[in-house]
Amino acid sequence: MNSGPDVFNALLICPDPQLSERFKAAVSQKQSMRLVDEDSSYPDASRWTTRLRQSRPDAVFIDVVSDPDKAIELITLSAESPSIVIVGLLPGEDANVILRALRAGASEFVSPPFDDESIRAVGARVSRQRASSGPQTNIRGKVAGFVAVKAGQGVTTVASNAAAGLAGDDRRVLLIDFDTSSGTLSFCWRVTHTYSVLDALAHCDKLDDSLWSALITNRNGVDLLLGPEAPELPPLQSERYSQVVEYARSRYEMVLLDLTQAYGPAAKATLHECDHIFVVCNPELPSLHLTRKLIAYLEQEGFSRDQFSIVLNRLSRRGELSPQDMERVFNFPISKVLPADDSTVHRALTAGKPVPENSALGREIRQLCKPLLGDDKEGEKKKAAGLSLSALLSQ
Repeated sequence: MNSGPDVFNALLICPDPQLSERFKAAVSQKQSMRLVDEDSSYPDASRWTTRLRQSRPDAVFIDVVSDPDKAIELITLSAESPSIVIVGLLPGEDANVILRALRAGASEFVSPPFDDESIRAVGARVSRQRASSGPQTNIRGKVAGFVAVKAGQGVTTVASNAAAGLAGDDRRVLLIDFDTSSGTLSFCWRVTHTYSVLDALAHCDKLDDSLWSALITNRNGVDLLLGPEAPELPPLQSERYSQVVEYARSRYEMVLLDLTQAYGPAAKATLHECDHIFVVCNPELPSLHLTRKLIAYLEQEGFSRDQFSIVLNRLSRRGELSPQDMERVFNFPISKVLPADDSTVHRALTAGKPVPENSALGREIRQLCKPLLGDDKEGEKKKAAGLSLSALLSQ
């Protein structure tokens, strides 16, 4: 996927000799990038477009500190070529310069020591640009909401692995963490980013390609819109959530929403935007009680029973109730049973990767969204509730 072995061509504009040497020394060891052209001064703006046509870079690294005004001018001109990834080169954090560069069209920033992760992030964005540079049609992707009946149900793990499975089939997939108080998406994927879903909500009326590219990050082939690092109160205007989701579905084949608070503002504002809702619960009695209440709530909100599914997570052989017993409690079928596999999940979380696709949990969890995309046969959909429940219990 995006972090694969594809090589991208880069152009370097850096009047700072020390910064330039450090950058070239670092990237010379990286096989994913080829430096095809460089300049130790800011080129004349009137010739910049011609320079880009001649060099044909996939990414342009521009020193944004030595002369911010000249750098911003070049970034603005470069942004007219949507296939080029514009990367700000700077020796340290400078919030004012970063903000100006973002507004001009920069989508990535790198600083010494120019580690592998920062260059991979640029390569991933180049891959996405290449994938989207061909003839475009209006996309209206599917939206799936993953709702926890209460905290600690593993909804983020379920949503994350479903997203990874979908992206593994070469789809454009976005995963949004709408938990602004205790979101764990960044922890699960072992990734941090300067911007979060709060920035998307704050600027929902100004979203465009350039701003969106700055807001998201990519990991394991999935675009991520993370929750904030520190707990913050979300905006109260429900239309802001709808605008973000609507914009996202215009760019992706599949948009997954991580909704850990079933009755929170994000869930209330976005559930009606979803093509399908996955209610994630555990076998414990409090969870089953809350699942029954949530089913009633969704029906009161006008959702038909074919618009949401029950996902029973962390089922072990030691449970007192069988899935069939739980279905009688819910008066609603269980669509998917996910076996308890703490060791596999722990290893995946430690590595910041999805659970292995060849594991029992991986096979089940990555099939969740396939019916929504029309990948499963109708007969397989109808027997989803009976999908090897007894087999899972006997493993």
